[in-house]
Amino acid sequence: MSIRPLLAMAPNQLRSLVLYGCGKIDAQVLASVIRRHAGTLQRLGLTDINDTILDAVYSCRNLNDLGLEHCATLTNAALTRFFINVVKSNMKMSHLRLRDIDNLTSSHLKLIATSASCLSLMHIDMSECNRVKSDGVCWLARECINLISLSLAYQTGVTNQALQLFVSNCHQLRHVDVSGCPLLTDHALLPLDDTVVPLPIGHFTEKIGQNLELDWPVA
Repeated sequence: MSIRPLLAMAPNQLRSLVLYGCGKIDAQVLASVIRRHAGTLQRLGLTDINDTILDAVYSCRNLNDLGLEHCATLTNAALTRFFINVVKSNMKMSHLRLRDIDNLTSSHLKLIATSASCLSLMHIDMSECNRVKSDGVCWLARECINLISLSLAYQTGVTNQALQLFVSNCHQLRHVDVSGCPLLTDHALLPLDDTVVPLPIGHFTEKIGQNLELDWPVA
């Protein structure tokens, strides 16, 4: 697949570029396309990118929806650089999908939680990022309080406390996917504060049924 024709378009014309599953595109060409349309791009969906491409993504200051998946070669340094720039630029995203990113860590989640995006984010998918620990997930849960959907599937760092924090703090939460999170127990659905008397199971189940779709790991 060639995306070189996109370089022939007038600059700042593309608003959305979704290339999931297209990990064989030349990195320099893709970075050039992103920079050419950086002024208008609001949505990016990319697979198996490297540092060169992520550095180009930062030039998209109007980015609202970013999706990255299956990125084995993205370095810790490039991810840190990107999220520090997100913090400095006050970039506000509503959708963030970072799925199966080998070098994503809790430190990066803390940067996200301290950025302007923490209040604008409504949809987060950080599934299959196995270097993320519980502290990073808890940072998101405390600061990203306007979430509508949350996917943390197959995350070893998702604990009962982390899920309790999300449910307690994110009052608009409607969909949670925690499939394959081995540390979760039924205590994840109990109130965070041990001094609070738990709701009767029937009442609690009814509330979840009305407001929250919960994908729960199956033993």
